[in-house]
Parts: sequence; structure tokens; C-alpha cells
Amino acid sequence: MTGTLPVDAFGNLDYPELIGWPVSRLLALVAEASREEAEVIGRVLAMTRGAEHARAAIEAALAGAEPAWLTAARLAFAQPREVLLGLLAEAVADEANAELYACLLQEMVTRGIDPGEVGEDLRHELNHPLAALPLRLDSSERDFDLQDYDIRGGGSYSADYFLTKAEEKAVLTAGSPQVATRITASGQRERMTSAVRGWLERSNGRAEAEVFEFAYPIGDIFGASTLAGLPLESLRGLEPDGLVFRTATFDEVVTTLFCAAANGGSYSSARGGAYGRAALWESVAALAGADPDEPVEEVAALAGRLRWWRFQAVTPWFEQDIPEFGFAALRVDERTLAVLAATDTD
Repeated sequence: MTGTLPVDAFGNLDYPELIGWPVSRLLALVAEASREEAEVIGRVLAMTRGAEHARAAIEAALAGAEPAWLTAARLAFAQPREVLLGLLAEAVADEANAELYACLLQEMVTRGIDPGEVGEDLRHELNHPLAALPLRLDSSERDFDLQDYDIRGGGSYSADYFLTKAEEKAVLTAGSPQVATRITASGQRERMTSAVRGWLERSNGRAEAEVFEFAYPIGDIFGASTLAGLPLESLRGLEPDGLVFRTATFDEVVTTLFCAAANGGSYSSARGGAYGRAALWESVAALAGADPDEPVEEVAALAGRLRWWRFQAVTPWFEQDIPEFGFAALRVDERTLAVLAATDTD
């Protein structure tokens, strides 16, 4: 801190005093404050309940106090619905504001806050990729675990990405290997790994995304041994008793991918609820074989018809004690299998 903001006798930021400062004084400081101080001011404004502070938080974000998605996430977490609806009603859907309000709409939705008709009207006015997302959650989006924000910074969330310590290992059987051809198309890997992009770009994560085609339908015979027989780097070096493998519900897939995208991995690679939801459905669409511009409702209907499995393995690729998961999706033709595995480490 440069000394612009109040500190207590121990040299720590005095939040009680700062919260009591007039909104006009806080806003005036944003332009001259250091980046760290501006972020603190933006955080205090967003998380102090009330319309005046909420409006000021948006003004501070537009002035660069902190990323628009983060301000939107804090507002949706801290402010009552009536304040949020007031912000939507006052919104100007121009290019300068589109990012913040598009994020705010989706942050509200992912936290179960209905934006109402005013939100729907605003969504249609916004020229922003997030505006393509519906303002109603799909039935599979029922167990979102979003970060709780603290006015002093940071936050907390819990998500179980682990299988190996809690579930029995699969029994791998010898037999005739199922012949499969790798058919992963150009650009498909990027779409499939969208939910873990933060792990790859802002942490030490890695991901594997592949699509295989079998010569005949395998719905009745697909199992752990078939998966283990595929040329997957994540399963290279697999021991006979080193694979956890079980069926998964589509709800579980949605929850896991959303938490990975919204809350991040071992490092602070979070992207918030708005972009987390967009990344979730981009990954699901690619896994299901849907077109990139397919509406979420149609993607969900298609993906809900797939057969899903979850896996994790004791191999050099998986880290065993950090965020990681593997999913296999058998598409409706029962010949095409999409696989996504991801792991992160500090």
C-alpha cells in the first residue's frame, strides 16, 4: 500500500474505517491509487450492501479498479436481488458496459438469482458472447459450488475432483482389444478442454482430449479394459490395479467441469461463474459432438442422452493429490467415444 488507504496500529488495512468512508471519497481515490489499492477499493464497494455502493463498484470497475468479471462475481455474491435488479434496470448496453453486465447476468444465474424480465431484455440488447447463454439453469446445473468472497480478499470453495482415494480400483481383464481409430478433428481439443483452460494457461496443469471411432457399436461391451486399451497418454504406464473407473451421471460431469472452470485449479486460475458456465458448455458441446454455435438447451438435451464414465488412474500423468479428473463419453451412435482428462499441480 502507498499510504492512501487507512491502516490500523499494526500496519494492516483498516477495513472498518474504509467501509465507513463516503462512496464519493472512495471513487475519487481510484484514479490515483496503486493497482493494489484500487482493487481493494473496488472490492469494498462491491461487497458493501446497498445500491449506492453497488453503483460505485461498477463505476470503479469501468475505471479499471479490477476485472469486470470479478466485480460482477462479487456483486452477485454480496448484494441483495433488489439491488442487482436495479443495476440491470439502469444498465446502458453499449460496448463499454457490455462485458460487465453480461458477466453480472450470468453470475446472478449461476448463483440462483432470477434476473427477471429486466435481465432478459438486457441480454437481448447486449452484443457479447455471454449473451448467448440462457438466463435459466438447465436441470443438470443444480450442484454448482461457487466461490464465497471475503471483503478482505480471497474466498473459499470446495469441490471433489478425486476418485482414487475413495473408490475401488477397476479389474482389468485380458481379451481381444477393441480396434479404435483416433478421429480428433482440428480445433476439437481446444473446445473440449475449454473448462480447464485456466489450469493450462495460468497454472501448471495439463489435459488430454481425444475422440475415437470404433468399427462397430460398443455400448454393451465398453468398460475399464476397453478404455485402458486406448492410446491415451494419461493411461500410459497403468498398473493392472491402478484404474478407478465407474459410470457417471451427466449432472456430475456438468458440476465437475463447471467447478474446474469457475473456481480454478491449484493456483488462482478461476474465471468466475459467468465464464465458467460458458466454458462448461463449450466443453460439453465438443464432447457430445455438437456444433460450436448450438444453443445450450440443445447441447444439454444431446449430452444427456450420452453414456458417461468417470476415471482416474495411478500413472505418471495423474498427480493423485490435486485437482484432476477423467471423463469418457460414448455418443449416441455407440461407436464414437470422446475422452477428456485433466490434472493440475502447484
